[in-house]
Amino acid sequence: MKNKIWMESLIIIFIAVNCMQRKERHHALADHPGEALASPGSRSLYDAEARWFNQDLKPVALNNLAGKIQVLTFGFTRCPGACPQLIRDMQAIDNHLPADFKDQIHYTFISIDPQHDTPQALKQFSEVMHLDRARWQLLTSSAGNILTLAMLMGMQYKETKDGFFAHSNIIHILNPQGELIHQQIGLNRDPQESVGIIRKLLTDKSN
Repeated sequence: MKNKIWMESLIIIFIAVNCMQRKERHHALADHPGEALASPGSRSLYDAEARWFNQDLKPVALNNLAGKIQVLTFGFTRCPGACPQLIRDMQAIDNHLPADFKDQIHYTFISIDPQHDTPQALKQFSEVMHLDRARWQLLTSSAGNILTLAMLMGMQYKETKDGFFAHSNIIHILNPQGELIHQQIGLNRDPQESVGIIRKLLTDKSN
């Protein structure tokens, strides 16, 4: 009962925010990504109970991600430009981090298009983007689970008339407990701030 009330409250909040900020946009919000809605450190992502599947068709619970620093984004595999750039931006962050600590940092791509982004499609996208399967996970779930997670993270999206999606372009950084620590908003951003935050998380974890 509590979970139902919590879900309904989140949906009401999302609809209210979306009505205030709604604009006609095409494919992605690259030029006007908007401000993030989530409050860093407000709660753990891993409190959300839902069933997910990765690109290898293996079931995943979000709390399975605990213990590692997570660099996470949302998108869809048919995305013509913004989503591949988000991946490249995440790779840029990774390229600036010490090699000795990379096993403590994982990367997650959440699909907002469950109708088309089957695990097989996610796997193909992973191969096209040359993602390291040991450190990258691509997830899909039901439309309701994806919407709930997006609201928790302050990420907005909507399907457009052509069957694609307009969406926020945000890279989220979570600490090992699943708490939101930082959001890198927009495309092709300088990764140094995100790199510095991850380095601090690594230092705090080792102490």
